Amino acid sequence: MKLRSHLPTFALVASFAFLAPTISFGADAAKPAKPAEEASESAAEVVSDVPVDIRNCEFERRAEFVAVYKSKLAALKAEMDNLRAKYPETKATARLKQTMAELAAARLGFEEKLSDASDATVETWYSARDNVAASWDTLQASFSKANEGG
Repeated sequence: MKLRSHLPTFALVASFAFLAPTISFGADAAKPAKPAEEASESAAEVVSDVPVDIRNCEFERRAEFVAVYKSKLAALKAEMDNLRAKYPETKATARLKQTMAELAAARLGFEEKLSDASDATVETWYSARDNVAASWDTLQASFSKANEGG
């Protein structure tokens, strides 16, 4: 089975994954958004690890690899916004401010590595892929530390 035959399906699923959080149906449409405290309970789910088959994929699955990590990053950015709401700058301790700065730096580093993987060639793929995975681990650790309050 070739990956190319599944690319249109994957693109459709990936695009829905980005839209799904913004779509409301039926009775759910009338419900208010979750408060930051409840949203943070799902933080562990957001930073859950990427499946091994994606994390260790071959160059041919590069587009899928990048799409999965972009999806994880989008979810993480939403959780980071919840953290900022939970710990406003005016009430944050110096330690928490430092932790949040480290988290922001880890996110920027991850975005850079992900961009490199997106542009990787066959020759640079394995290094770029492994750099993304290592950077994701660092970002996960930074997020967990910030989510615990510093």
